[in-house]
Amino acid sequence: IFPKTERHAVNLLGHYDFSDAFKLSIEAKYVRGRTASDGQITGTYGYPISIDNPFVPTSIRDAAIAAGTIADGVFTPASITVSRDNLDYGRPGEQHLRRTYRGVVDASGRISDHATWDAYYEYGRTDVRITKSGDRLTKQYTDALDAVRDPGTGQIICNPANNPGRGCIPVSLFGPGPITANQLAYFVRDNHSNARITQQVASASISGDFGQFFKLPGGPVKFAFGGEYRRETSRFDPNADLANANFFQFDEPSLVQASRGKFDVKEAFGEIDLPLLKDVP
Repeated sequence: IFPKTERHAVNLLGHYDFSDAFKLSIEAKYVRGRTASDGQITGTYGYPISIDNPFVPTSIRDAAIAAGTIADGVFTPASITVSRDNLDYGRPGEQHLRRTYRGVVDASGRISDHATWDAYYEYGRTDVRITKSGDRLTKQYTDALDAVRDPGTGQIICNPANNPGRGCIPVSLFGPGPITANQLAYFVRDNHSNARITQQVASASISGDFGQFFKLPGGPVKFAFGGEYRRETSRFDPNADLANANFFQFDEPSLVQASRGKFDVKEAFGEIDLPLLKDVP
């Protein structure tokens, strides 16, 4: 509800007149902005748990057995499904770091008493680093929830059929927690994605009037013409786990794809001002 925003900006402006025919100015800018916000507590909703899971409370296991059915001589206990707000997992968050760079070089001058010229080049770039914290990896999380009891030691472990020797730490969905830092470290990840936008502009123009040659009753004929070229690019590089849809239900969109794009624009313009009459009713 109350995201934190921190922004720092630096501007540099410079100007020097070499002569009336050539004047040079520069502009440079750097802006660094960081925002941070907290997200909604994650949940584990409608998740099936085996009746043999050692974390299942005795009362729930007994109820599932009591509600079981027999078909063709085979007894099947009722299924156990858990829905839980993971208050003990901590609150996920999102941080954006934006860096913007922009530079402009402009040259201008007077061609004559009746004409001036202007040309500039601009380059701008914004880099964005997006960090999502507190997301659960599907494979690691489901392995941690698939707990069994080691027949040799009696300890609760992750099912070795799904996770042989990968350092999995079992997790219970029953009770208020709290979950330990080691358990969270196994299936929770911070993921980083990057984006970049660039813009380049080159423009030149000449403007003036024909007053030294001829005038209309309303005054000198004025003119302006020029051209501009603009190129823009963008790209987004998602974290590999985002791109491969590795995150658990609702923590992230099911699939986030990388993207690239660019376009350029060429423009030319011309304008003429014909003052036909002046001070005439």
